[in-house]
Amino acid sequence: MKQLLAFACSFLLMIANAQSWQQLGAQGVGNVADIVAYDGEIYITGDFEAIGGVTVNNIARWDGAAWAPVGNGLTSWGYGSCMAVYNGELYVAGYFDEAGGVNAYRLARWNGNTWSNVLDGLDMMFLAHDMRVIGNVLYIGGSPDASCNTPLVNMVQWNGSAFSTVGSGELEYQASAIVQGTVQALAEHQGQLYAAGQFDDVDGLACEGLLRWDGLAWHAGPPGQPMPFNLDVAFIGGALTCAQSSGQVMQWDGSTWTEFTIGWPGSGDTYAMIEFNGIPVIAGHYNAGPYALAPAWDLMGAIQGSPGINELRIIGNELYAVGDQGVVVNGSVERRTLVVKWNGPLGVPDEAMLRIGIHPNPTTDCISFDLPVQGLFEIRIVDATGRTLSGWAREQEGSVDVSGYPPGIYALQVRDGDLQATGWFVKE
Repeated sequence: MKQLLAFACSFLLMIANAQSWQQLGAQGVGNVADIVAYDGEIYITGDFEAIGGVTVNNIARWDGAAWAPVGNGLTSWGYGSCMAVYNGELYVAGYFDEAGGVNAYRLARWNGNTWSNVLDGLDMMFLAHDMRVIGNVLYIGGSPDASCNTPLVNMVQWNGSAFSTVGSGELEYQASAIVQGTVQALAEHQGQLYAAGQFDDVDGLACEGLLRWDGLAWHAGPPGQPMPFNLDVAFIGGALTCAQSSGQVMQWDGSTWTEFTIGWPGSGDTYAMIEFNGIPVIAGHYNAGPYALAPAWDLMGAIQGSPGINELRIIGNELYAVGDQGVVVNGSVERRTLVVKWNGPLGVPDEAMLRIGIHPNPTTDCISFDLPVQGLFEIRIVDATGRTLSGWAREQEGSVDVSGYPPGIYALQVRDGDLQATGWFVKE
């Protein structure tokens, strides 16, 4: 509850219309799967031979002014799927068998000057979907290679010198005799690993597409998820959040799963979730977006060409999105690389903000709010999903009866012309 309250107490402010997404350099033909910062530059990988007019072979780096190759890149017929920085080197996974002229089977590392392999690579895995560093361990999750001997491995760890499985490494999908278990996304919370994807059993432990690894053993995620197929997992405001193949984004409140995207005006699958300046942001393959919960779900800037966004990443204090978008070329639509940066803070200018105090907090029946100026204000109550429970109404007393609301986290929004504020409170 303390973590949720810390999240709730962040000011969630409306998006300024002047803000927009800025493309980094000239585009290439293809799709970008991931973006990370390494050695003072921005690196991207995916399925693209060139970007910014430079041949790069599926991986490129941005120095702040132009795109450049990373050595000779990955084999031109392959592609990169995910990246992570581990022990001072950049690790890149994907579907390739060579990096910079060095034999590297589906996994390679770059030290800033040269490429090298990682032992025999991911010879047990068809494709890695995500990597996560926790402590001195690099975790890699993905799809098993059916051509390998059973058991099918889709979850491994690298300690800097050797690979080993995470548990048995076989996250199975026993509900189907055809579909294999797949790890789609990894997340870290309080030093523990969370794995999400399409699986329902590991080492005899029943699960619903969500697992937690404590360093020694697997634990099933909270029960009762609507579907056993998760596309992403993250902690938003300290709360476990899963994007599902049904188009829903579900959040665990400590006792039940609730739909996090109530009131979301979009549709489609969410592939990326992040918290930027205290504001939840989601993106995916729904021909628009990203969307931000600030305080209700709304489109965060406009990206033309039916964009498909694969990843959101905060680098420094800036938010980046990568994927692809449609661009009309000679009368036909061509999918081009999308690497965009949000051009400003997510919120209104400081001079348009009001400080607001709410007490008692937590409360059981009534809250009072304090503002630095006197006047007649409009207020409304919004729950943690962005759903309006009480519309804008004039208020001068400085107190609100909340006794009829169920226990939970709520936002009190106050506005007076261009001035506005959002304060959060807990109803017990």
